[in-house]
Amino acid sequence: MSPRVAKQGNWTSSTLDEVLEHGLFTDGDWIETKDQDANGEVRLIQLADVGDGVFRDRSDRFMARARAEELGCTFLKSGDVLVARMPDPIGRACILPDLHRPAVAAVDVSILRPDPQRVSNEWLATAINSPQFRVQVAPKVRGSGRQRISRRNLGCLAVSVPPVAEQWLLARLLRAIDHRVSSALGALQSAETDLAQLRVLIIDSACTGALGSAPQDPWPTQSFKSLVEPLHAGNAASAIDEAVGAIPVLRSSSVRAGAVYLSDFRFVPTEKATNPRHFLEDRDILITRLSGTAEYVGNLGVVRELGKRRIQFPDRLFRTRALDPASTDFLELAFQSTSVRQQVANLIRSATGQKRLAISDVSEIRIPVPPEDERDRVVVHASRLLDVIASLGARSGSAQARLEQIRPLSRRLAQDEALVVTDSALERAESGIENLGMAATRSGKPASGLRASTEAMPATNNEYGPPGGRIMQALQEAGGRLDVGTLFKSSGFKVADGVSAGERFYEALREAEQIGLVAEDRAGEAVEVVLSSLRAS
Repeated sequence: MSPRVAKQGNWTSSTLDEVLEHGLFTDGDWIETKDQDANGEVRLIQLADVGDGVFRDRSDRFMARARAEELGCTFLKSGDVLVARMPDPIGRACILPDLHRPAVAAVDVSILRPDPQRVSNEWLATAINSPQFRVQVAPKVRGSGRQRISRRNLGCLAVSVPPVAEQWLLARLLRAIDHRVSSALGALQSAETDLAQLRVLIIDSACTGALGSAPQDPWPTQSFKSLVEPLHAGNAASAIDEAVGAIPVLRSSSVRAGAVYLSDFRFVPTEKATNPRHFLEDRDILITRLSGTAEYVGNLGVVRELGKRRIQFPDRLFRTRALDPASTDFLELAFQSTSVRQQVANLIRSATGQKRLAISDVSEIRIPVPPEDERDRVVVHASRLLDVIASLGARSGSAQARLEQIRPLSRRLAQDEALVVTDSALERAESGIENLGMAATRSGKPASGLRASTEAMPATNNEYGPPGGRIMQALQEAGGRLDVGTLFKSSGFKVADGVSAGERFYEALREAEQIGLVAEDRAGEAVEVVLSSLRAS
């Protein structure tokens, strides 16, 4: 059955302190370096472990159990909601998984352990991560250095609380959405890796004569300096951001493998931009001579579509031109090949944190030299294929960006009592996600969308016959009326297939209510569940 979450008119506004009145809400413990023990059996959970909706498991700190008990530390339990009181972002929450070892938390991590009969931990974590809650956090942040929110201020913030049965349904729906978004992102990222490998294969094939033709003898090679005009560096003047009375000068980051980005520039004062050799021309070849990252050193790109713009290049780049202008595009291709990149890697020198190449280094790089007709053929063929790969990569990047927007939007569900989630809404959502690249369910086979994802998750009470079968039996044995806590214990639900006993119970209760088998009675101090037949009589 697909989750249906509709406004029931009985959501309440409560502070976190009120929501956790019957649970645990405390800060972690003040644990100093002297209290830690690399060989201890107790894991120390730190800020780095608390992600935005995901436990990141990044820290590697421990302490001895005896010391933790001596300090009176709060021991964590699987399913606790952890909230980071420091950046970034402040107030992010995640659920602690089963670490298979005891654990405690550092002082800047708040521990929330709701009563599962009143509050779903999954819903609570999502509510805290929702945009509606985040806007409340910002005004409560304090600190002139590293900013933080205090446990007291955190407890004063409000959440809209649906009935607990709806909390579990919301949690299940949001988990299904997150599962499918993660699967879609994984598929797109895998596709990008494949595209990158295919790109390398195309370039290497083009530079060895193997692209679209029968195997042939290796092409001869020549030094780069024998194919181009003498290399020289650009303007050494310090760049500024002020455009008035200044000339644009490219940044070193404007040149990447196979590309020159003419919009990536700063400025040099006009009086320091008088050397005509520093002005760019169309079909100039630019090469990065230094960078903090080796991957970007020795990148070659060709200036295209400069037009009448007057732009200089800096001394972080070398400039040259091909002696045979018709070979320019092939040289750009060759510098992206595995053979040339390996030569560049062997020539790079490190100094003061920068990776660099000298003109003499670049000059001696060996470049394959094909016959002219073959050179022109592989350039055209490779360019077409690389354009297709670039287009697919751009579409993948756009799809990933759109998928990433789904998570914050879906989190609004946890705090939006006016929103109605129905089959038609799920169908629209599933269509959008699948169009962005989603293809696989948990089993790895094609599925029919969000409803397939939620239905693939273990149903709360399928093995118990009719909806709410165990609940009905427990109520009948008790004379038709029980408070929620007693009913939960009496109906005997257990954890199964990763679904908590509380979630199984509350979904079964919700289903039984929807088809009119039972009703809630809130007249007394405790919420009671009553057989509908008894209430009618």
